[in-house]
Amino acid sequence: MASAYRLISNAIAFTSVPAVIYFSNARFNVQAAIDFASNRNIDNVASASSKTLSYPFVPDRSEIRKFVGFLDMLPDHKKDILILGNEPKLRDDAFLRSKKVTCADTDVSKLRESRNEMRYKNLVSDDNEKLVECEALHMSEHPLLRDQQYDMIFSFDLQLNRLPFTQWEQYFDEILAHLKDDGFFVLKMMH
Repeated sequence: MASAYRLISNAIAFTSVPAVIYFSNARFNVQAAIDFASNRNIDNVASASSKTLSYPFVPDRSEIRKFVGFLDMLPDHKKDILILGNEPKLRDDAFLRSKKVTCADTDVSKLRESRNEMRYKNLVSDDNEKLVECEALHMSEHPLLRDQQYDMIFSFDLQLNRLPFTQWEQYFDEILAHLKDDGFFVLKMMH
């Protein structure tokens, strides 16, 4: 884990992204777990419904509590949240705290379907949620995200783990471009 932490710290230091690095307790070979558990490739797992996946592919209750703690760090006037990936429980908690949520994923239909898994879907409106079909590496090219900046960006759901190391700099550059100067970046990193 120390080498993974050093690797991420160096990448973040290189891009000057204010970040909270969160390492999950899951310790396994991602590809082997995917092959064993579901016989799917990693892209399908990343865009699958959270009902069909389990930990570590989706956050468990203790992780959701940590993410909620990060949301609670934000003052009330800090409202703009970007979630890279699909996590209905985190969306619920953001809406309970009157945040405006943008979700970006490779399959917007999965984001729409996951609303059915949300406990507080009655709080969702066009004013407080945007669903965007976009790769994290290409947010600056998407018309709905190009000029947006966020108070907090959450990245999990295998976002970074799917990328080859050679694309991590581009990934962190995209995060930095969309993070407000006093914003936070929360990264779940499986090790």
